[in-house]
Amino acid sequence: MTSSLASWPAPLRLSALLFTLSLCLGYGAALLNIHDKATDSGAHPFTVQGTITRYRGENWTDGAPGEGAMSYSHLVDLTHVHAFSMPILFFLLGGLFALSSCPEGVKRFVIATAFTDLWLNMGALWGIRFSSAPRLWAGALFLSGIVMGLCFISMACFVLRNLARNTSK
Repeated sequence: MTSSLASWPAPLRLSALLFTLSLCLGYGAALLNIHDKATDSGAHPFTVQGTITRYRGENWTDGAPGEGAMSYSHLVDLTHVHAFSMPILFFLLGGLFALSSCPEGVKRFVIATAFTDLWLNMGALWGIRFSSAPRLWAGALFLSGIVMGLCFISMACFVLRNLARNTSK
């Protein structure tokens, strides 16, 4: 690649820096939202059982959801918003990351892993709600969420580091 973030003009670096910081704030707010929604539903946030309760409801059986289960319509709304917004987030951050000084192989791995975990994360919500193995899907949701978060943090840190270089130009 002929361009790198560190070689961009100062105003463009500043814009990308503020954009990346805004993404970080948004990601942090999303984590707070997850915690808040889980707590409001009476579930224990960030536990397998709390996650299953949030999507599948109380006293569920293998074949049917329990009381207070997330409706099909609500799950469609949740998936719709995330299926459009999260790929845009990872495309834009991944594009900046691709221009960073990180080794090319690492860039490809982190970007591909972020998108793969995004797909697994969205699919896991449906698996928790409708499959006969909600614990398996809750585990997949946690694992994909953790890995996706690590990808986000890695990309953001490399981008911010590269943008902060040579700020006097």
